Amino acid sequence: MNQMRMKRKATSAHLRSDTLLQGRWLLAARLFWVILALAIVVLNVLSVPAVIASTFLTPEISGELHTLGLSQTLYLTLVVGMNGMCIICYLAMAALLFWRRSGDRMAFFGSLTLLTFGGVVDGFPSNVSGASLAWNLVIFVPFLLGQVSFLAFFFLFPSGRFVPRWTGWFTLLCVPYWFVMFFFPALTAGPLGFLVIPFLLTAVIAQVYRYRRVSTFRERQQTKWVVFGFVLAILCFILSRLLVFVLPPTVLNSQVAGNLLGGGSACLALMLIPIFLGIAILRDRLFDIDLIINRTLVYGLLTSILVTLYVGLTIGLESLVGLIARQTSQPVSIVLSTLVIAAIFQPLRHRVQNVIDRRFYRRKYDAQKTLAAFASTLHNEVDVQELSEHVLAVVNETMQPAHISLWLCATKPGIEQWRSITSAS
Repeated sequence: MNQMRMKRKATSAHLRSDTLLQGRWLLAARLFWVILALAIVVLNVLSVPAVIASTFLTPEISGELHTLGLSQTLYLTLVVGMNGMCIICYLAMAALLFWRRSGDRMAFFGSLTLLTFGGVVDGFPSNVSGASLAWNLVIFVPFLLGQVSFLAFFFLFPSGRFVPRWTGWFTLLCVPYWFVMFFFPALTAGPLGFLVIPFLLTAVIAQVYRYRRVSTFRERQQTKWVVFGFVLAILCFILSRLLVFVLPPTVLNSQVAGNLLGGGSACLALMLIPIFLGIAILRDRLFDIDLIINRTLVYGLLTSILVTLYVGLTIGLESLVGLIARQTSQPVSIVLSTLVIAAIFQPLRHRVQNVIDRRFYRRKYDAQKTLAAFASTLHNEVDVQELSEHVLAVVNETMQPAHISLWLCATKPGIEQWRSITSAS
């Protein structure tokens, strides 16, 4: 047993050392990161005036601001500030990963991904419209690094190795693709622009394969953190797009409102990505991600059901009161709907919790039920042999070990006798 534990520790230590950057490689990687970070910061600062003139403060937007009576200074402060905060969030998390874990290959690559993707692909340099050829050549290298590293991150995370191995060759296909898309942006509107979908699907498939076949428990927790962050970002972005059904047409057709509301929601969604990615790499055990996902599913579904019921009850009761009393009584319908929602909240929450547990946490749900049933039988069981067999059955069902041994101590005056009850799973 001790030899097996020592062998496992040696294997894990070998894997950890294999993912570390050491010596000259570490020095070269750090030097490259610092130079690239300084270049990206300078590029963002230099590109701000051009982005303001070409995107945020066009003649049409200036006229609309004048019509609305809004100050250009306030408008630019909000728009540039929101985009700047998003870029700073990426750069700050990249710097934190670099400062804390630059010697780890995966952490360093994650830092490089956040630096190039957030600083260039989603930063001010790529938003400069009508840029000269010289400017495009300057930002092409960090732009290409950002796009390729963003895809390669999902092929490498969390172990730092390409899984499956052919994903390494698939990553190389991104280089000519983004070269064409960068220097010939008109092709984005054509069929070539949809080729990004196979790249994204391949990344998803690779992560699913890694999670189910290769990842350890800790690596699966890291994967859950990253996936949870991306799902939240996507949901935030989708919810912001649903504003088209709420806002009046005058606001929807406004470029000022589009830059403020649409740009702000997009920045908020994008800022979630580096936060959860940093947690996954640095502090994946900070919180129980399974509990967070469970509560998010339960209360997200519960909120959706209650809101739908509340709106439906309010409209239905108001119509019913109108038919009976020949007049609308909105306060009565609101009070009755609120009372109904308050009455069904707890039963509905427990029902949703059970559905989520059975559907997504089936093994844990069955284990809890088995343990609860076993606890109820302990008060009535007096035979040691039957109780021992029952204990073995419960442990086998809930934990599913490869081998089970139960040792019982039968004491006599001055003598201790041990007997073993063994069960193989």
